[in-house]
Amino acid sequence: MKILYYSVHSVLEDDEIRMLKGLGHDVFPLGVNFGFDAVEPFRDSIAFSDREHALLDDFYRTGCAYRYGHPYAAETILTREFVALFDAMIVMHDLEFIDRWWPILSQIPVIWRTIGQNIEGLEPLASSLKAKGLHIVRYSPVERRAPHYAGERALIRFGKNADHYGPWTGRDLSVLTFANLLVQRYPTEAQIYLETVVGLPSALGGVGNEALPGQIGLLSPQQQQDRYNDSRAYLYCSGGEVPYTLNFIEALMTGLPVVAFKFDPAHRYYEIPALLEAGGGMVASTVEQARGFLQRLLNDEAFAQEASAKSRAIALEHFGLDRIGRQWNSLLVSVTR
Repeated sequence: MKILYYSVHSVLEDDEIRMLKGLGHDVFPLGVNFGFDAVEPFRDSIAFSDREHALLDDFYRTGCAYRYGHPYAAETILTREFVALFDAMIVMHDLEFIDRWWPILSQIPVIWRTIGQNIEGLEPLASSLKAKGLHIVRYSPVERRAPHYAGERALIRFGKNADHYGPWTGRDLSVLTFANLLVQRYPTEAQIYLETVVGLPSALGGVGNEALPGQIGLLSPQQQQDRYNDSRAYLYCSGGEVPYTLNFIEALMTGLPVVAFKFDPAHRYYEIPALLEAGGGMVASTVEQARGFLQRLLNDEAFAQEASAKSRAIALEHFGLDRIGRQWNSLLVSVTR
């Protein structure tokens, strides 16, 4: 199939375009990979086929225009002729984009792919567009708790290729965390994080953390992978209102032992504690409990090895790409019949 893919998140875009191409589909990106050369450094550029490159010629020939990061700008133009070249469109998160372009997009099946942001605020518009023919793909079952839930065509979690993660070694006796702008975005969780890692060997990756202890800044994709492979433990202590995140999946898929907080009060859409507890993972309710888990992981290699196996098993059960890919293929076949 030919799939038009609209993105608001560069790493998820990279994951899903690689997955769709691996399933044999042609993908034209409206996102960080527009023009077929990633304009952000979080992932390496994707190799696109001659057929996909020909679609860029069609994009300009039919009068379309796009610039990454400016979806609502005047220079963003989609034409009916260009959209008609595709079998389906996947739009990540941005319902306003769908609503704006619905008269043109609706000539093909349109799939709205949720990502755990603004869950309650989007349900009314989702219901309206669903009544017009929009297909809704949820990324977490906890979204069903939303008031005025608009329903779903499918539940498909984010997926990761298990072959691209690991093997975990744990030889670096440190606690790893990835979070951009930790204090600015998650001030309450940031304080808990700082109290938890005080006195422990820790590494905090991501932009905007320069004033925090252990910060290692923005890493290249390979440097991130090396940190996942070598760190002894992973502390998840951000985004308590989001069901789950990509760095959580990546740590699990590597087999990196993960310690996460069960924040009080608990947010209705925060799924990570339930995912970990169901697989025998480590969930802390207090700073002292989290430090206890981390200190044991740093000091007890046998315990860390056992925790690593549990992390990998949780990741494969919920986020393994074989299963996720089959779900996407089944959905695409069903909506394009």
